[in-house]
Amino acid sequence: QISEVTPNYEVFRHNLLLVLRAVSKHNPDLGYVQGMSFIAATLLQYMDSCNAFISMVNLMENQFLRGIFKLDMAQIDRYASLFTAMLSQTAPSLCLHFETIGLIPQHYLLQWWLPLFSKSLPRNIAGKIWDCFLLEGEIFIFAAALGILRLYKKSLKRMDLEQCKKLLSNIPQDINEAELFNAIES
Repeated sequence: QISEVTPNYEVFRHNLLLVLRAVSKHNPDLGYVQGMSFIAATLLQYMDSCNAFISMVNLMENQFLRGIFKLDMAQIDRYASLFTAMLSQTAPSLCLHFETIGLIPQHYLLQWWLPLFSKSLPRNIAGKIWDCFLLEGEIFIFAAALGILRLYKKSLKRMDLEQCKKLLSNIPQDINEAELFNAIES
């Protein structure tokens, strides 16, 4: 997975491995989970490895993220149920379409949430989502996911299960930042 997030220079790669190993040793009950490399790589773009380690440790203390990274399926299912309730309130026709085709939040949320959107969205947009998450808390992670669905609502409602999964796994990289944040706020 490291090859997906590292430029071709050894210092960055060395620092990324250093941070990931240190975080895994600091949290032996958590260890390494897929998605952590994207978070660590993003942090290393803005700070040195020591501060990236401290930031990762602090992020892993967040109850929401810890539950996701522990792959605690009971907690993940609770988050998915809460997300479905929120989707039902904010986009009922899309929620009904998802139920009809059998699309459940676990099909797409974990791939967005584990790397905090840093794998699925362009870096500048993911960075703004991180800023809002750090300021507002995990409610913004839910809001961002709802915003993505509302942004692509018209397209998603015309798609079958596999088409929806494909779009939500490969969000277009030309996604309009202003339109996304308007969808998040609505």
